[in-house]
Amino acid sequence: QKRIVIPYGMDNYLFKKKSKKIIPRKNAIFTSNPMRGLDWLLDQWDKNIYPQCPDSKLIIFSGFQTYGSFGRKHADRINRILLKARSLKNKGVLLRDPVNRKKLFKNIESSRVFLYKGSKDETFCMALAESQLLGVPAIVCDFGCMNERVINNKTGYVCKNDSEFCSRTVDLLQNDRLWSKMNKESLKRKNYFNWNEVAKKWQKILN
Repeated sequence: QKRIVIPYGMDNYLFKKKSKKIIPRKNAIFTSNPMRGLDWLLDQWDKNIYPQCPDSKLIIFSGFQTYGSFGRKHADRINRILLKARSLKNKGVLLRDPVNRKKLFKNIESSRVFLYKGSKDETFCMALAESQLLGVPAIVCDFGCMNERVINNKTGYVCKNDSEFCSRTVDLLQNDRLWSKMNKESLKRKNYFNWNEVAKKWQKILN
């Protein structure tokens, strides 16, 4: 039998954004579950990224509140990671409480790069997909579905190791021309569909 892959749908709002004319400040952003590599990211930022970009910031929108009973179950572990984030305030790390989606989108849009390690068991990664649709280049590692969300060397980088992750992040934070090129590529949105388009794909199969 022929196999058909139907992707997850994305919010219509995300398809309405146009290419930015003003290059954002040197802000990186993390908007996912703290247990999805935030502890690792804080180490990379502290030791390898911030020392090369001391005028940059890492803005984190994360917490256990967003994840209901799952978040409460892992509250101790999550709080330890968030405490570590707060301890790096003098290294440009800013921890923010979770906000509604529209406010989160605006914060993503005003960021220069989306940073995320990824994990072996991740099958889509909504946070990464949202950042790509908003035109924010991403730096990720080659885990799970990361290489399906990011078009390597075009809409960001899918990195093989920690060293590459850090050097690519520094490049995107500092190189305006590189950022503009990847911003435009991200906004072409070749590999994403809104929910109406996804519904049509299902109707075609069911009919």
